[in-house]
Amino acid sequence: MLLVALDRTDLLAYAVFGSLSAVYGKRLPPIPRLLTQLGAGALLVFAVCVGVLVGANADSGLLALPAMSLVSVAGLLAADRLGWVPSPSLFLVFATGTIAAQGHELADVQTAFVASALAAVFGAVVGQAVYLLQIAAQAEFVTLKPKRSTIVSFEFLEQVTVSAIAPIIAGGLALAFGVGHAYWAAVSATVPLVGVGLTNRLGRGALRLFGTLLGSALAFLLLSFLPTDWMRVVLVGLLQFLVELFVDRNYGIAVVFITPLALILTSFASPEPAATLVTDRVIATVIGTVVAFGLLVLARLVAHWRR
Repeated sequence: MLLVALDRTDLLAYAVFGSLSAVYGKRLPPIPRLLTQLGAGALLVFAVCVGVLVGANADSGLLALPAMSLVSVAGLLAADRLGWVPSPSLFLVFATGTIAAQGHELADVQTAFVASALAAVFGAVVGQAVYLLQIAAQAEFVTLKPKRSTIVSFEFLEQVTVSAIAPIIAGGLALAFGVGHAYWAAVSATVPLVGVGLTNRLGRGALRLFGTLLGSALAFLLLSFLPTDWMRVVLVGLLQFLVELFVDRNYGIAVVFITPLALILTSFASPEPAATLVTDRVIATVIGTVVAFGLLVLARLVAHWRR
């Protein structure tokens, strides 16, 4: 609402992605929680700034692909080495792709940095306030457990490789097929890569697909009947709250809210008919999911061949 009052809805995407720092460390004691949320916030700010730099280039559509690959791997490393849950890769790819798809100038980097960083710090402050409420409710807390994989192991290198190439292949196919907002395919290709075991990952991809279908129907209704900026901003806040509530509890439900959140943020930068946005979203999700499934199955076959 503050951004609407200031007539700066152009900063909304920066602020939304920065504030996703609040997703992390929600069951940790105060100091580990603060450090985790500030660390996640720093990565999110980095992803936003990378998106601005890419968006300032005439070939932003193509350059966005390696940029999303970079932040995808960064998220994987953070999850593996620091034990962050959920893996930041999804939000980082989402942030870089969304911001890169908007028109920018190099001078926008400073504005994007300040807006996203302030939002990230605000998310961490909210996290400390939530801790006090959890104490009052006698909630149980957990200890952060980094996985600390051996970085030279074949399995870990396989994860890094798949995380790096999946966004590039999916986004490249979406561009080749002329799908609008091709970065959505890259985001969808990242989702199934999180998790342990082929079955778990394929299930996560299926949840993404079906959640997107439901979320797209919801987005169509919301975009059709909420025409004013302030109504959409209020809705963005509500959807973000629901995403943060469900993303590490039930990813399938979270996707139902992530989809309209993504489409509404996109509508601020590039006003298009709701039907066009929804169609692009569904097609891109199918492309990304198929690419991820193919890479996961291929990786499993390679692992069996090595044995």
